[in-house]
Amino acid sequence: DSGKLLESQEDKLHGSFNNSYNPSTIMRMTKELAEKILELCKEAHPIEVGGLLLGKRKNLEANDFVIIPGTFQYSSIYIRMDQVPIYPNLIGTFHSHPSPNSRPSGADLDLFGRLGKAHLIFAYPYDLNSVGVYESSGKPSRLELI
Repeated sequence: DSGKLLESQEDKLHGSFNNSYNPSTIMRMTKELAEKILELCKEAHPIEVGGLLLGKRKNLEANDFVIIPGTFQYSSIYIRMDQVPIYPNLIGTFHSHPSPNSRPSGADLDLFGRLGKAHLIFAYPYDLNSVGVYESSGKPSRLELI
């Protein structure tokens, strides 16, 4: 089973997802990990929560996460980069948006460029249909559940 591929919310909104769409980065994640992160987002709602995705860097395959040290608020997360540990198995980041919008903000794009290659935004109502998947540049990508 090759897993389930999810297109980003941006692709859904703009209708650009089709069979010829070929992102340069496809992130993989265990279904169990996705479910744990979705539950964390639901529990924290309406406060944003975020973390680092860890796993096999070569394949961009996440199998664990840690919460990012920072201040979590209703519409943002303030991260002190000097307090973020260095992980040799860092893949990227995830965080929640308490609204249905899974598009990255300017602050999100800045974070994407600093930490890893694959980034997930779990938007309200926090299910697999409300996940935005992005490369560090902010370009939409895809998630494969394994």
